[in-house]
Amino acid sequence: MKHIYTFILVLGCCMLSSLTIQAQSSKKSAKQQQAPVVYAFGYATHFSDTTITMTAVQVLPGAELETKYKYLKHRSYYAEQLQAHLDSETETPTCCIFFDTNRTKLEKMYVKLRHKAQARGSKHFKELSKEEFQFTSVTPVEVVE
Repeated sequence: MKHIYTFILVLGCCMLSSLTIQAQSSKKSAKQQQAPVVYAFGYATHFSDTTITMTAVQVLPGAELETKYKYLKHRSYYAEQLQAHLDSETETPTCCIFFDTNRTKLEKMYVKLRHKAQARGSKHFKELSKEEFQFTSVTPVEVVE
């Protein structure tokens, strides 16, 4: 009789631990399925004529983050969108994109970069509003060899 109680106790502990593991894995899968909102702004500079252009902070449509490092997938395509928008000017700018899932952190970085750009004495500082430039969703093109 004593062995039966011990067996039932061990069996109950095993069942509880397996339920706990399943509950934790379902929480992780629910978090992975929910895509975070990614905010970004673009920064472009012309090195020869000291022109700096910045876009407004905006939501990136269809943005995906890499699961391990939380880094923006296809970020170069977003920078290319800004570069294509600014190509109509005299020379091609060097463009980059700043992103974060926390809007307030990104806005602090935006203000910091804007103050640095204005303090350097750049002759031409231009801010693009959301109406002037908007990032679009990116679908990467497959490379054909």
